[in-house]
Amino acid sequence: MHRTKIEEKVQQKIAKGEVYSVTPFMNGIFGVSIGTTFLNVDIIKRTCTYWYKFPMQELIYSGSFSGIETHDMPMVANDGLVRSITGEVFLSLNPSHTKRPPDRPRKKRIESQFQDKRTVSCSRCHTSGHNRKTCKNPLS
Repeated sequence: MHRTKIEEKVQQKIAKGEVYSVTPFMNGIFGVSIGTTFLNVDIIKRTCTYWYKFPMQELIYSGSFSGIETHDMPMVANDGLVRSITGEVFLSLNPSHTKRPPDRPRKKRIESQFQDKRTVSCSRCHTSGHNRKTCKNPLS
């Protein structure tokens, strides 16, 4: 079940990444320009100058641009090392270990991207799409 959702997400990222202009450099390094921003994407080391979301649409598109299949790209193993399909080991780029500043807890938890949305149903008229507080159906 999750496999098809992951495939859909990868295809969406590839389609979204195709609008970016990609310039190949050497040894698997690509330059990706997004508007006025220019990013360096290294496919072999699996690093990018914009590290917030990973794998990024730029990285996936760069992989398809370079002739490397998206599914053959290096992956992070359970031990935290980045391994290629052939078994090569690369050091992974992890964020620095910094203490989080004191702050209030989140009001809403971060939901999984593969979790289905829950439909709201009214306890008064038993239809979906609204709740009891916003129900406008007359009592019968």
